[in-house]
Amino acid sequence: MSSPQSILSREQISANVVAVIENYCGVAPLNSSAPLRETIVHSLTFLQVIMDIEECCKRSLDYSSFDVNTSLDELIDKVVSAKAINSPESQSSPETLRAQKFPSAKDEESEGVQKPKRTDSKQTLEEEIPLNPIQIAYLMGDDPDLELGGQATLIYLETHHSQPFSEVYKAVSDVLSRHNIFRYRPDIMTGTLQPDPSFGPKITTDQDVPDLDRESMIAEGSKAHHSKHLVHAHVVAELDGGTRVQWVFAMVVVDAGSLYFILDELAERLAGHNLPTPPRAKDAACRLATRWSSEDRAVARTYWRNVAHHLPQCPEFPVCVIGDHPWRTKRLSTLFSPDTVAVAEQRAKQYGTTLNALILALHTSALCRWLSVPDVTFNVTVTDRPFAGDEQGAGVNDYTSSILVGAFPSRTQSLEECAEQIDHAMTEGLRYRAMSGVEVLQEFFKESRSDGKATAPFVFTSYLGANGGAGQSVPNPFDIDNIYTHTSQVCLDIQLMPSDKGLLLSWDYVPEYWPYINAMFSCVTDAFH
Repeated sequence: MSSPQSILSREQISANVVAVIENYCGVAPLNSSAPLRETIVHSLTFLQVIMDIEECCKRSLDYSSFDVNTSLDELIDKVVSAKAINSPESQSSPETLRAQKFPSAKDEESEGVQKPKRTDSKQTLEEEIPLNPIQIAYLMGDDPDLELGGQATLIYLETHHSQPFSEVYKAVSDVLSRHNIFRYRPDIMTGTLQPDPSFGPKITTDQDVPDLDRESMIAEGSKAHHSKHLVHAHVVAELDGGTRVQWVFAMVVVDAGSLYFILDELAERLAGHNLPTPPRAKDAACRLATRWSSEDRAVARTYWRNVAHHLPQCPEFPVCVIGDHPWRTKRLSTLFSPDTVAVAEQRAKQYGTTLNALILALHTSALCRWLSVPDVTFNVTVTDRPFAGDEQGAGVNDYTSSILVGAFPSRTQSLEECAEQIDHAMTEGLRYRAMSGVEVLQEFFKESRSDGKATAPFVFTSYLGANGGAGQSVPNPFDIDNIYTHTSQVCLDIQLMPSDKGLLLSWDYVPEYWPYINAMFSCVTDAFH
């Protein structure tokens, strides 16, 4: 009788691995020998992919042995050589995996329902779209009675283009008009996005609004939930013949992954390429809603009920900025060289942890020292992009989720042990991600939230890929500048963005909470070196 490891051929395992990556990213790796970070947008998505491959192929995988620079061929080699953990009968095919993850799509096919073919380059409005938990949290965070509330959660950035004003203006208009998600109205009372033809992207120029500065645009964007424009692009002709665009995206409809897909599309249009028909926002939202079974949800809820009360509570700050105060975030950032990053990656490997865990351990040490607390909790951003099939490519909406990760330096003796503890907590949290971090906060921290104070004000977000886009065929012919986030009930958002120039570490912070922010930032960056 054949051993379990030989039941699936390399070709079958390869098909399974590619199916998992497609489920998360919407595209398969274009080059099997290229680093997977070129396809997988988000660093924690990489870990999610590995975990699903383990389940799909029934192989026991050592997560710490996988590196973001692993190629598809190398990944398949490791899966093929790994030890089997279940009987042949429990092996999952790519088709079975898709059916488990996307039951609604499978049901349509089994009932012989044909999807309408869409040849129009733009989308028409459909029925209402359910909001996910983090979108509801964004809308609730707009309450002016909450700590760091009263404003929309948004992304602001500026892009600089060498093309003349007319070309950039047309490309921006073409890209933003493609996605019907911008013509939906958030409705917190029904927990949905409601189709509303009066909504739409706002595109202005200096002729429409002369001298629109950054602060004015952000102030307008912070009230986006109460306007008809969840996206605003301000296009300005530069004296050198180029063009500058200032962007504000309300994150209730555009998460960071969606932002980079929009920029990828802009690059394609500026290069003169046609764009494929975008997927319907309703399709993607339904796939997300059906991703987890009721059994998955019940198991996750039991896990988080047991874990939540042991997580470190929010520290006491010297101030409490309520939403009726016009608060703003600012950004600190630094770029670590590739050589510095390589040394840090090697150090993480020696510890048997991920680079994410090591960097989060460095931040834990700094935060505990400056806040005089023994331990802290991070709301760690996780992306969920449930796309599959020819018509389910890169979508635009908010597909963000999160997991709560407790960091306990008081229980460890060294940075190495702290990184190991964080790595274990992140891996375990991902196994129970059917209940998101914001849901855990809403359900199990009700008493803490009764006074309107933020219960998890520290966010950690990490990305992979130079531009964050998956499968981009045209390099961005423009510079991205002044990008930062403004998140309700968050006073410190830690972000990592790897690129070919190194690793960009950024802090989006509320100044009132951090009187010694420069010293704190130096503490972390010096330790990284």
